[in-house]
Amino acid sequence: MKSRGCGFSEINACLCTCMYSTFRGSNTLMTAASKNYVDKTLEKIWGELNFLNDNTEGGFFKLRQVVDTAYKKKASYYKIV
Repeated sequence: MKSRGCGFSEINACLCTCMYSTFRGSNTLMTAASKNYVDKTLEKIWGELNFLNDNTEGGFFKLRQVVDTAYKKKASYYKIV
């Protein structure tokens, strides 16, 4: 038996968030057998990324100004010269 909210989707979300946050230039692809599972896991990933942006005092803060859609995020920023 295991408790709710600490299963495989939560582990996969953690791994994807770790790759995005700690490795420069990494590409992370999350797949599942059903669109429903993809959407639920992506919801967890985006929640974790938002938590890192809001609560780590800039330690893991990543701007997503160029690509920020429901299915794709990219750490990037606009620099106006």
